[in-house]
Amino acid sequence: MLFSFSGVGTDLNGFSNPQGVAAMFASPPVIITQPANQIISPGQTATLSVVATSAAPVFYQWYLGLAGDISSPVRGAVGSFFTSPALVSTTSYWVQATNVAGAVNSNTATVTVTSNQPPTCSLSVQETDRRAIPIR
Repeated sequence: MLFSFSGVGTDLNGFSNPQGVAAMFASPPVIITQPANQIISPGQTATLSVVATSAAPVFYQWYLGLAGDISSPVRGAVGSFFTSPALVSTTSYWVQATNVAGAVNSNTATVTVTSNQPPTCSLSVQETDRRAIPIR
């Protein structure tokens, strides 16, 4: 639902509170695209993203750990996408999207760090004898 207001609300003490007026007409953000799990090699980074909709401006904060655990916010990670530092172990992240009407948590996205790469094969031929060997 879209919201607009031309005045500024006041609280019981007479202080202006434009966010309170906006909150009456807004609803919390809705996450329409969750951050996705990824698999990377050791030392690589991962870029996670979220898509949230809201009539009011949305603010983001990414966290390290499982969804809902706000004890480890990622410093400076306040946008709809986040690039991890180079990782050497499997790590989980999630994001909280907030507006004046409330907050919603994303699912946990796990970045799996693995050195299991597809096998490679190389073949090299060295010359050891110059004599011709007949092939039968």
